[in-house]
Amino acid sequence: MQSPYEERSEIEGNTATVERPGEPPRHFSLDAAPQMQALVASFAGLLSGNYAALQRNFMLDLHGDASHWLLGLVPRNAQVRESIRSITVNGSGSQPLCLTTYQANDDTTILLLGPAARAHRPRTPDRAWFDAQCQGRNP
Repeated sequence: MQSPYEERSEIEGNTATVERPGEPPRHFSLDAAPQMQALVASFAGLLSGNYAALQRNFMLDLHGDASHWLLGLVPRNAQVRESIRSITVNGSGSQPLCLTTYQANDDTTILLLGPAARAHRPRTPDRAWFDAQCQGRNP
């Protein structure tokens, strides 16, 4: 597992800007990044509660209850699946806590959201710490 890093992403229209501390911003068109389009679709559908939009872009698998739920998203688009095998979103109530992207090359990216993103992070967080954050537990 690689160390966590800070990154700020902004999407305006069809243009994405990614910034990391100490590096110049990177700008690119979402047309050139189908995997980013899939992430944008998942965020937009989740944040707006738009089930139809999520279902258009992903095969869905929802488990759990209101206190802790897990939403599995598998991209419907074959080109996107060449980059992203699946995405899982952990949440509690109406709050998504964690978005985990399983890439086709076996890399995994964990994005902490809301209260999980604001949790005190140990100097060297391990997978167990990330899993606890995704499940709403703050060890």
